Amino acid sequence: MLNYFPTPYPDEILYSILARYSVKVGNLSAKVALRDLYDITSVTAVVDLPGHISRLVGRLPLGGYTAEKLIYNHTLFPFYSPFLSDERAQLVFASMKGDYGGDIHTRIGIMASSIHSPHYLRFCPTCAQEDYRTYGELYWHRSHQLTGIVVCDKHKVALRDSSVLIHGFNKHKYVPATIENCMGEDVCEVRNIRNLDILHQISEDSRFLLNQHLPSRELNWYRDRYITRLSNKGLVTPKGCVAQQEFNKGFINFYGRETLEALGVSFGINSESNWLRAIVRKHRKSFHPLKHILLIRFLFGALQDFFDYEGCYSPFGEPDWPCLNPVAGHYLSPVITEVEITRGSKTGKPVGTFKCSCGFVYARTGPDRCDKDRIRVGRVKEFGHVWNERLIELITKNKSGLRETARRMHCDPKTIKFQANRLGITAPQEDNGSVVSLKVGEFDYNSLLENYRTKFKELIKSNPNASKTEVRRQTPGVYSWLYRHDREWLNDNSPEIKRRVSSAGRIDWNVRDVEIAEKVRKTVEALLKAEGKPKQITVSRVGKMVGKLAILEKHLDKLPRTREYLLKIVENIEDFQMRRIHWAAKVLEQQGEELRPWRIIRLAGLKSRPSTNLYSEIKRVCSNKSGR
Repeated sequence: MLNYFPTPYPDEILYSILARYSVKVGNLSAKVALRDLYDITSVTAVVDLPGHISRLVGRLPLGGYTAEKLIYNHTLFPFYSPFLSDERAQLVFASMKGDYGGDIHTRIGIMASSIHSPHYLRFCPTCAQEDYRTYGELYWHRSHQLTGIVVCDKHKVALRDSSVLIHGFNKHKYVPATIENCMGEDVCEVRNIRNLDILHQISEDSRFLLNQHLPSRELNWYRDRYITRLSNKGLVTPKGCVAQQEFNKGFINFYGRETLEALGVSFGINSESNWLRAIVRKHRKSFHPLKHILLIRFLFGALQDFFDYEGCYSPFGEPDWPCLNPVAGHYLSPVITEVEITRGSKTGKPVGTFKCSCGFVYARTGPDRCDKDRIRVGRVKEFGHVWNERLIELITKNKSGLRETARRMHCDPKTIKFQANRLGITAPQEDNGSVVSLKVGEFDYNSLLENYRTKFKELIKSNPNASKTEVRRQTPGVYSWLYRHDREWLNDNSPEIKRRVSSAGRIDWNVRDVEIAEKVRKTVEALLKAEGKPKQITVSRVGKMVGKLAILEKHLDKLPRTREYLLKIVENIEDFQMRRIHWAAKVLEQQGEELRPWRIIRLAGLKSRPSTNLYSEIKRVCSNKSGR
């Protein structure tokens, strides 16, 4: 049993605690530290989901340490477990406690995930400063090591890569956070405030998962909630299918492609590997927590709101609903608390029936698409006692005529006749000298036609320079009515189509070529001289950095100088891999490490079995360095 063990700091990951222990007791050898901590020397220093926890607890001083507390408070297990089935979560938990942790990442789904784990331990520069002032040393924060999290949830600043590899050269060594190794670049370039706000919200949701210790759920528990919410948003068809195109486009518009690409979760809407399409289908596999967080934030807002949500299928929105009895004192007031939902026999669409205490019963076909739909009546099933009493009063006491009665009751004169007969009273006579319209309040067709023509003429007069499209956008209702009922007149009185005059002839492509070529040259030189991990020189990357991507993609043939330079400098995959090999060799040499092929392959991020050309270059680099 150990005589000393560091007290964990807030949000400290277990890897960091063990690294600080090794420093405090002066263990220069990783094997010696493992012997102290685990009584064996074969343990791998794992950052996110370590094993052998029970063995470690058995060696710690008495003081309240348990395997459960260490796993839930100082590893990333609570980030993943809510999205695993209970059975799988228990298997992962048992593997972390036990002496065989080789299957942990496979069972949790990380190995098969399309989201790439970070290569380096990460830190927040502001947190590091505060930690040093408070504790006199730095430490690795648990929330900073989560895959897909690039902004500190506490300070709202971009996280940075340290120089400590997560899968280092010595897999048994715990490396502490120090001022020297915490001097890296930002993990993700945050281009604008909206981007930063979204990334910060995702960080807050991830911290919520870490701290709440939520129970595991069956895979389809999440899917059912997603479908319910999508139904309430009108994104599920009457047959229960998700309107994928509209759903996917709304999701992309919400986050922006730039943010999704930065997080490593971008997708093609029509791609077979579209994870957003798959996550709302019946789950046959688990999905990375980051994907759940993004979808929950899109549909529900904060993660806590999602777990507090007790929703049900509501194609007509949330209660209360308004009474649409026009003669009731509570007309348009939200007094109806329940709706009966059935399916239309022909359309399959939801049909809502709303019953008010005044006896008025109406129905409409859903789902509701906007707020105006809440005051739409599809069909009146029953008028009720309040409406009947008002009708009797108008006919027997006020002696109102048919048209006047219909106007006051907000219905068709034929309805007044039918309901009067049903109630056993004599229907009022038609008003002398008047013509009864089909619906009270409507113009006759000629008046309506003249009204729409006048509105359209006034709009043209007040906007003499507007195009036909601009006029249509300003008054879509007027334009649509005239298009359906009076198209010939509409075409004769619409603004003439304006022909665009191409401005291509005014561009001096020679001048533009010189300017862009110079910008491209400076940008490429900056990329090649930049410290840290190399970035591939591509037309896309260079175009984005100089702000001329569209021109380089579409008009490169008009820029001969720029084109010639790019053809010389742009790297294919093997060229880029070669440059990474030389960069890795240089870094290893600066760190005083012996150049070995496997070290260069790992640091350069190459496949374990690189191509013949690449491996030949690696051997040449190693032999040249060793021969000096």
